[in-house]
Order: sequence, then structure tokens, then C-alpha cells
Amino acid sequence: PRVMARHPGMRFVFAGSSQVSPLRDFSPRAFVGGGICTWGDMEAWLKKRLAPLGDSVQFRGHLDPERLSGLLGEADLCVFPSRYDNFPNACLEAMAAARPIVATRSGGMEEMLEVAQAGRLVEPDDQRDLARAICWMAEHPAERRVMALRAREQVLGAYSDGMVGPLYEELY
Repeated sequence: PRVMARHPGMRFVFAGSSQVSPLRDFSPRAFVGGGICTWGDMEAWLKKRLAPLGDSVQFRGHLDPERLSGLLGEADLCVFPSRYDNFPNACLEAMAAARPIVATRSGGMEEMLEVAQAGRLVEPDDQRDLARAICWMAEHPAERRVMALRAREQVLGAYSDGMVGPLYEELY
């Protein structure tokens, strides 16, 4: 909602299988029904919370590789607001597709992006900073494109089969 207030024409697409939501249901109805400790579906939770944004928010669910490639081709920006992610393939896929990235300083994403200056990093759970970073990307298309090209160079250089394969062989 913070981003949409500043950029009402922006569209958000959520991709991937739904997980459990990060918040427990502490409503009186859940308490009376004995479900206070159950966790709900994240997609359902987000749809309810983001309903006022209407068609600006879409949920695509799990995507096979072809549909994922198509979605990455349409994207102006990829956002990964993880609390912790050790070395996410989704981020590598976005980098390989030369997409600019906003991600949290959690796990491997910081390492993947910061070295090459290939995206904007924010602290996990900092919703205001996340919104500011997304808005910055929207408002700076030239810098966004430079970051996208750096991201692709980074993934092709540092994480290619030719680089990673010999390192694994040496390790074993």
C-alpha cells in the first residue's frame, strides 16, 4: 500500500507456492473455535490484506520454468523480502534474466547483490525501507537498468557452471 500511494499505476505479481502466513489468528472467533494457534495460508492472508488495491495485485501461484521465464521477461523489478534465505535460486534466476532486485540483507542475497552493486538491500521486516527501495527503483529507470546488467554479469561470472563446477570438484 505504501508503494501504491506513491505509484498508483504499479502492478504487483506474486509468484510461487503459497506458504503459511507469518501471523497467528488472534481473533475472538479463532479463540472461541480453538484455532488460536493455527496459521493460515499466506496467499489468503495477503489477498485479504491487499484487497483494497484491486487488480493492481495478482497471484500466479506455482510456475513451471516456461511460465517463470515469461513472468521474469515481463517484470521491471523483482522483490525478495525474505526474513532469511541462504542462497535463493529465485534471486539467481532474476539476476540471470537481468532484472533489478530489491531484497533483504538476509542470508546469501546480501552477498549475491552487494558485491556487484546489483540491487537495493533493506533490513528484514522493515516495511518502510522496503517500500522506499521499491519506489526508488521505479523513479530511477537508468540506475535500475545498470543494476540489472550488473546482476546478470554477476550471476554469469560468479555462479556459472564453469566457475562453480571446479570449486565443487576441488572441495570434494
